[in-house]
Parts: sequence; C-alpha cells; structure tokens
Amino acid sequence: MLKKNDVINLKIEDLTNLGFGVGRHEGAVVFVSDTVPGEECEVKIILAKGSYYIGKLMKVNTPSDMRCDGRCDISGCKSCAYKNISYSDELGFKKKIIEGAFRHEGLADVEISDVIPSPVLNNYRNKAQYPIARSKSGEYVIGFYAPKSHRVCEASECPLAPTVFSEVIEALKGYFKENDISVYNEEDGKGLLRHIYLRRGEVSGEILLTLVINGTSLPNEDSLTNLIKEKFPEVIGILINSNKKNTNVILGDEYRTLFGRDYIYDTLAGVKLKITAPAFYQVNRSAAEVLYAKARELAALDGTEVLLDLFCGAGSIGLSMAEDTSELIGIEIVESAVECAKENA
Repeated sequence: MLKKNDVINLKIEDLTNLGFGVGRHEGAVVFVSDTVPGEECEVKIILAKGSYYIGKLMKVNTPSDMRCDGRCDISGCKSCAYKNISYSDELGFKKKIIEGAFRHEGLADVEISDVIPSPVLNNYRNKAQYPIARSKSGEYVIGFYAPKSHRVCEASECPLAPTVFSEVIEALKGYFKENDISVYNEEDGKGLLRHIYLRRGEVSGEILLTLVINGTSLPNEDSLTNLIKEKFPEVIGILINSNKKNTNVILGDEYRTLFGRDYIYDTLAGVKLKITAPAFYQVNRSAAEVLYAKARELAALDGTEVLLDLFCGAGSIGLSMAEDTSELIGIEIVESAVECAKENA
C-alpha cells in the first residue's frame, strides 16, 4: 500500500475529463496532473485516499508522442486541463469521455460523432475574470487561482484571451500602484480590490471593464476613468461592482457606472445582441456560431413549432432560430439578461 511521499515509477494509461493522467500501481489507481498517456513517469504520492492516490509529477522519463509543450508558456497556471497535448488529441479524448458517459448509463450503442473543432484556438475568450492578489514585495499579482486553492498565480497574458485584456490589466496595475490600493483578504474580510472583469464584443470590438471591490468606491476614480479612456478608446464603459460578502461568488448585486454604457453589443449567428456584465454569453463566439448552426440543423424546425429557449440568457440561441418557428419563448432568472433578451428580440 502506498503512503504519502512515496516515489514510484508509473506508466500513464489514460486521461480524465479534468486532464489528470491515470496510471495503476500494484492495482491502485493513481491520478497525476501534467502527464500524458503513454508516458513513463517518476511520481511522488501527495495524497492517499484509500481507493485511489493523487501524485505529483517529478520527472518524465519517457515522453509520449502526444505531448505538446507549446500551447501555453505560463507554467504556474494549470487552469487548462489539456494544455500538455495537441488540440487534435484533445478532441479525441473528449469524444472518449462522452462515449464513456453513455456507456455508464447503459447506452453503449449510441453513435457519437467526432467532435467538431473550434475555428479559433487562441485569443478567443470574450470574457475573463481575474482575481487580484499582492506579493510579499508589494507587487500586484493578477491572473487565475492555482488548482484547489485561492493562491493567485500571474496569468494576465493568458493566450486564450484577447491581447488587449493584458494591456488593460497592465494599465490598471499602474493605477493600483500609484494609489496603493489594498487587496481583499478572504481570511479577515479586509482590503478593497477583488477582481478585474473584462467583456469584449468580437464583432463590435467594444470592451466593458468592471472592477469588483469590497466597498463602494475607489480612490481617484476620475484618474482611473481618464487613464482608460485615453489608452483604450474601445472601452465603452467602466463599472464598479460592490461585493462585500465573504463568498467565493465573484460578482455582487450592485453596479455603479463610472463612465459610458453598462453593456456592449456583439453579433452572433446573425443576431445583434446587447450584453450586460451579469448576462450569460458564449465565451468563444466563433465556436458558438458553429454550435448554433448545428443545433439549428438538427432541430429541423418547419415554422409551425413553439420553441422554448430555457436558461436563455440574452436570448442568443433561440433568436438564431426564431425565423424557423411560429413562436419563441425564453425562460431566464437574471433580470438584466431578460431585459437584454427583450431588446435583442
């Protein structure tokens, strides 16, 4: 039986939906992040759960042909489950996961089509929410949480986000530093800055900047507004979101507009959409267009049906098929999204 801190040699045989490599040691299952099927690895056991173990990769002794190290160079961030394999291999594994889910439900005979790839692989995210921390030396750290923790690792230049997002973040760092703005501490509930939240319309180019704070205002808000307006004319609105609760939920319920509009426009599947900060919108617009077109094809509506768009957000999916129906009804709980959906309709 393995114990914590044991070091073993492990052959990686499979990959989970969370991107953990799977190996077996004397019949016991071991999950190891950053590994790829086909690899022989040196692994240190960091957690023993009885029925399975969690290991930490120490060394890859024999790399897999599937290993692909060029998809992201941000070593500290492990938010992307499959960044160590090629995109084509990733699609293959995702198909296997779906097949496994159907088998688990006794539906092994269901035919699963190949996964349709995204038309774009980088810089596609039209929405990003970055937690803010401060290092021991006082530098602002803006990125994503490390796995299973609330330790922020620097990832402001994530290759999935538009380049302009990292440029906005760099400008904000200068404003934060100049005004020595405190950062929220989850343990004592003190400090002001919590998250930077950016949304962008891919077609319109419009950007909405929201600063989530543990309070109601920031120091020198006029200088912040002037800085962003001068450097980023595509930013059409700056919002303050107040979240004073001791919670993992990013956004609070109260918004205040510092400058411009509290929404952006974008176009998806031929529909012009108004999108507010809390409204749902597909983060990969190009892939969403492919998805919506496939949904419309498979629905094969003949113009006589009533179409229900459940959890409709701003209404984008239903509206992309509206001309094929006799009536479209959207169901949504977020009030601002409902107002957007009405306007979009």
